[in-house]
This record gives sequence, structure tokens and C-alpha cells, in this order.
Amino acid sequence: MIFIIFRLLPAKLMREWTSQFVSGVPLYDTEVPPPQDDELQPSAEELLDNERKLLLDEGDFNEYRVSLHIASF
Repeated sequence: MIFIIFRLLPAKLMREWTSQFVSGVPLYDTEVPPPQDDELQPSAEELLDNERKLLLDEGDFNEYRVSLHIASF
């Protein structure tokens, strides 16, 4: 199975990744960019979408409770 994977990647790329992995160098950037001001505050659309989801979840839960109440009779 390992040989199948080696055939899918170019040999040079696989050698580079292997050498980075063995030496302990991360394959991706570990630095996380600081959050922007607009990322901290949800937009009006996001707030509305969250409210809709909450209402739908609440409605589904109430429907479930009613169905359990009817089934218990």
C-alpha cells in the first residue's frame, strides 16, 4: 500500500517531505495570524442566521417533546 502512495506523488516532493518530517521541521506554517477587528464581531447576517438556527432547534425539540408525550399515552 505504501508503494501506491509513493507513485501518486512526485519523487522529489516525497523526498522533501520525508526529509522535513525526519528532521522535525513542520510541513506548514505554525504562526497564527492575529484576529482582525471585523472577525471579532459577528455580522448582522451571522446574527440572524444564528437566531434562525436557534429557533429551528427549539422548534424541533418542542416537536420531539410533543411526540414523546403523545406516544406515552
